[in-house]
Amino acid sequence: MGLLTKPLEYETRLTLSSIKTMLRRYFLWYFILFVAGCTAATNNQRSNNNSLLKDQDKLLFAVSDVQGLEELQGDYGQFRTAWEEVLETKIEFFPVDNFLEVATALQLALVDLVLAGPSEYTLVRARTNSMPIVALTGPNYRAAIAVRGDSGLKSLADLKGKTIELGNVGSTGSYSDVLLHQIKDYDVGFPTSRTRVFCFKGSTTT
Repeated sequence: MGLLTKPLEYETRLTLSSIKTMLRRYFLWYFILFVAGCTAATNNQRSNNNSLLKDQDKLLFAVSDVQGLEELQGDYGQFRTAWEEVLETKIEFFPVDNFLEVATALQLALVDLVLAGPSEYTLVRARTNSMPIVALTGPNYRAAIAVRGDSGLKSLADLKGKTIELGNVGSTGSYSDVLLHQIKDYDVGFPTSRTRVFCFKGSTTT
């Protein structure tokens, strides 16, 4: 995973040098997934994120979909090292037990930085005054709403009055950011026993 201007294949292995270069170049400019709990969401403060982070002696860093300290160290050790060199600040891992715990940790000021997926990002933004500062992107990573070929549904507007089955919070299938920002205007309901529209859940539909 990296900070970049165009999609990067997930299988690509980033070197420590390339990570540091991307962090320095794009630290202030991307907007979606990386949340800084130590900053307030105002336009003036957004431009000062870098220096605000550098002013702290230590930053606590959590990843929403990684459980346990050992896995954090194995998966994000180089990432943390790159951040430490860019920010000139010590960074410590803060392990969480589930997707939603990151929001609580930010609310209670237990962490400073959180790497969050789409659903967790939406939850964090709704419950805290945290500011998004960096996005990590990849090709062909998106949620899809699947319907029967003979359903007659062709657009989001066609979903009005229908209901949608979602996967677990934190999964691609639940992609609540898209649901909140694009479907809310169409009066679409959510899971009931009479669900008519189905969302991908893992690699299958239900």
